[in-house]
Amino acid sequence: MSDNTATSTRGSALKRLLLVVGGAAGVGVAGERLLTGGHEAPEPAAAAASPRTLVIHGRDWRIASPATQPGELPKPGDPAVPFGQLVDPEEQPVGSFSAAALPTLGAAVELHTFELGDGTILGIGAAGIHDKPFAIVGGTGRFAGASGTYVARQSPRELGGDGTAEFTLNLVGGIDGR
Repeated sequence: MSDNTATSTRGSALKRLLLVVGGAAGVGVAGERLLTGGHEAPEPAAAAASPRTLVIHGRDWRIASPATQPGELPKPGDPAVPFGQLVDPEEQPVGSFSAAALPTLGAAVELHTFELGDGTILGIGAAGIHDKPFAIVGGTGRFAGASGTYVARQSPRELGGDGTAEFTLNLVGGIDGR
């Protein structure tokens, strides 16, 4: 065989080898797509972040209703929502809390807004003030991407309470991107 024929044969063999390798890779991708219903396979999930507990206290806790005058108790069936000042353990102001009621066919749903100096936390749950569970549905600033749950313990003055509140939040994500 001449050098030219040997080179040509080696070149052909190399091309066939690359074609076989490329075909095998294509079959692997096709097989993977068959297993995933024709969609790209999902990336493996990152390890779930463990919840972080954050306790927020409130003072000057009140309830208000658009149907009542200041100082007047809401009538049964009036939408009444809590509001107050958020404080740190040393009773220094760190933000404010407000709620909005969404009436439904049975019980109201409350939307909670925790306005803090470094971001906002948003929550939702069935209306009520004593040991009620709520879902954290998002946040802004330092709490962007937050999720989790919290328990609200509220004692508004209008209902004979001492005007305090305590929220125990179990946050997943949303604390400075962690």
